[in-house]
Amino acid sequence: MNVVFVCEGYNSQSVIAQPWRHVYEIASRMKKLGHTVKILTDQVHNLPRDEVIGDISVRRIKKRLLFFDFKELLENINDEHVDVINWYGGPLSTVYFWRMQNSLQKDIVWTMYKGGLTIEDIKNMKVSELLSLFNNILYLYSLCPTFIIRKGANSPKIKKIVVWSKRVNKYLQNIGVSKEKITLIPSGVSAETFKPLVTSQPSNRKQLLGFDENDSILLYFGPLSSLRGFDVLISAMPKITEKLPNVKLLVLAREFEKNGKMSKRLEMAQNSDTIRIISGIQSPSSIVDYLALSTLVVLPFKSWAHQECPLTILEAMAMEKPVVTTQMGAIPEIVKDGETGFLVPPGDADALSQKIIEVLKDETLAENVGRNARKQIEKTYDWNIISEQTLAILNNSSA
Repeated sequence: MNVVFVCEGYNSQSVIAQPWRHVYEIASRMKKLGHTVKILTDQVHNLPRDEVIGDISVRRIKKRLLFFDFKELLENINDEHVDVINWYGGPLSTVYFWRMQNSLQKDIVWTMYKGGLTIEDIKNMKVSELLSLFNNILYLYSLCPTFIIRKGANSPKIKKIVVWSKRVNKYLQNIGVSKEKITLIPSGVSAETFKPLVTSQPSNRKQLLGFDENDSILLYFGPLSSLRGFDVLISAMPKITEKLPNVKLLVLAREFEKNGKMSKRLEMAQNSDTIRIISGIQSPSSIVDYLALSTLVVLPFKSWAHQECPLTILEAMAMEKPVVTTQMGAIPEIVKDGETGFLVPPGDADALSQKIIEVLKDETLAENVGRNARKQIEKTYDWNIISEQTLAILNNSSA
């Protein structure tokens, strides 16, 4: 089978994050099974038109304003050798489907990794956060009129719509998309790469980071964004260390100093004796090492409408680490409170600190929840399972 994957923003740096990681993992596994795969993405001025990233061929197509050049896009996806198109995108993707439906010669499986922007996504934000939100193109892509989404999604050329969560499934049905078209296949994580490590004594690594042997390590990783609740975690730390003085926070920050200047959040964190910052993009093996060192992973999202399955949560769960996160978006579909992780209200530093203290004081509870989380990953969220499910959909939809 010859499959073309369409996903904007795909490059060698973005592939570590969602939804680009998902595209790579599915395409790579399909290639190993003998299928022909190619990824189409948007042209960036300093990147070549054709490139190989990992083991996957990538072609970049020019954009005009927000959209691919339709003529060039059609030339690539209507190629006679292509059997099916797997399109990754949010609600704005339906503008393409609507406009191209009479010109498309191939059928599309649309992987819709996020739904429309809802009150639920923004109700926990401050005014300043809302203003920054609407400067973010990924969020603006969610602001598409429902009649366009409905018309595009119900196009005969859209054979299946794969969604990553129950809430996107419900969203589509509520706006009039045929439920027979919709299939729930979540995103995933490598259960082989991210697995519990059997280590001797992590005290040496702790000492290298400036921690004491008996310190309990909270781990936060990802951008230092208030939308991810980093400011809430910083506010919670004094409340935690007042009760448990040996608690330290390790931050893997996808953030650098720019022109010799630190961001306010980075500077605030580095000025604390209880916080250690490691800046920059980490390799999967480094993330595994830091996760192994941690006692508890804390990811207190306020909003994350970029996509439905935060990769950081799945990676921590796969490592058998208890995760404290929030009751927002599709996270409660992944994390069952008290069973596979812990949920607190978003934006609530008091609730966050209380839950962290509670879990750190109950080692048996933390271990049981960590084990349950790993089992859930192996059962539902491993890439091999997700790839098999996706391949079956693509096979049934191919020309």
